[in-house]
Amino acid sequence: MPTTDVPAPGSAGTPRCLLVTKEFSTVPTSGGTLRTLALLETLATRYDTTVVSPEGVVAKGPGRPLEEHPGRASGGDALRQLRTTWRYKSLSGIRTGGSKLLDNLWNAAEGRYDVGIIDHTALAGLTDEVASGCDQVVVSMHNIESDLMNQRAQLATSAKSRLAMNAEVRLLRHLEAHVADHYPVVVCTEADSRALNAKRGGIVCKNGIFAGQVTPSGKRPANSMVFSGALDWEPNIDGIVWFSEKVWPLIRAQMPDATVTIAGRNPGKEVTAACAPEGITLLANPPVMAPVLDAHVMGIVPLLAGGGSRIKILEYLAAGIDIVSTDVGASGLEDIPSELVERLAIDPQLFADIVVARLRAPRDTSALAQDWVRKHYSWDVTLQPLLDFLAR
Repeated sequence: MPTTDVPAPGSAGTPRCLLVTKEFSTVPTSGGTLRTLALLETLATRYDTTVVSPEGVVAKGPGRPLEEHPGRASGGDALRQLRTTWRYKSLSGIRTGGSKLLDNLWNAAEGRYDVGIIDHTALAGLTDEVASGCDQVVVSMHNIESDLMNQRAQLATSAKSRLAMNAEVRLLRHLEAHVADHYPVVVCTEADSRALNAKRGGIVCKNGIFAGQVTPSGKRPANSMVFSGALDWEPNIDGIVWFSEKVWPLIRAQMPDATVTIAGRNPGKEVTAACAPEGITLLANPPVMAPVLDAHVMGIVPLLAGGGSRIKILEYLAAGIDIVSTDVGASGLEDIPSELVERLAIDPQLFADIVVARLRAPRDTSALAQDWVRKHYSWDVTLQPLLDFLAR
């Protein structure tokens, strides 16, 4: 990363921020991209903020609209990707950032920055490098990735996959321990803060929603469910397959007219196959998720592994629809009133029985859910602790 002691031009007198992330989009297609967009919107209220991702570079600042610049990354073959290992210090970093992110970082970052944000554990290996050009650096962890990978390793049925995952667990734990010992760290939940045991303390910034009023259309077919999320994210894939194979037959046996929509980006073969049974519809890459949620009476979260907290649950609350989730799926959101979300053990029969019971006797909690989530989980509330920390 080229650096000098002279700040690059920006808005006169406005501090500068460099946000390095593994994925960015102005039209979020996952909880991670939604959180990163919210982070930019929040930082840009105080800083001239430059966002560097493998896709390219964007910039935004106080009173300044978003400017998009195409990436100048050359990419590279598999050998070049492999050579980035010493910089990322994790397999996840190579896979999600790779040489494209490094090229864009080199081309876009200039001068010194008041603040640097490393957005995601997978990129934490770049922290020392980015810190050389910033007065202050914070690492923002969407999840405790080593814990999430460990959960997946325990569920893996292939010995080869389990071996690779366990190797990544060790790399991630070493990386997380290093950054937690040397830099301020942002986490999504109090539980993640305790688990990380950061020497400088964890800055807890919960996940959130953009707090606009949602007016239900009233066109919600009875006994209709939806699952939303990134369909290329392994915990979502595993949860969908489990629901399709283990839970769905039990629901249809009790309620033959029940339907479920699986909506999200980039579904692969496993998700497509899981959506083959009658009554399950796959909606790939919807441009906007809100109308999809509004067309159903219940949101389901049948996850078997996870960390941080599920933004999809907050979106279900904002849509005013009922929610049934596994305990794992609702982790990190223990403060949500029990009448707004059903939390269950990972048990197919129990999950099916509760889904059917709540579809047959729906509770009128739509207004309560929307009011509660806007008050407690709008992004301007949940990301405020980071702004407070940076203002010290």
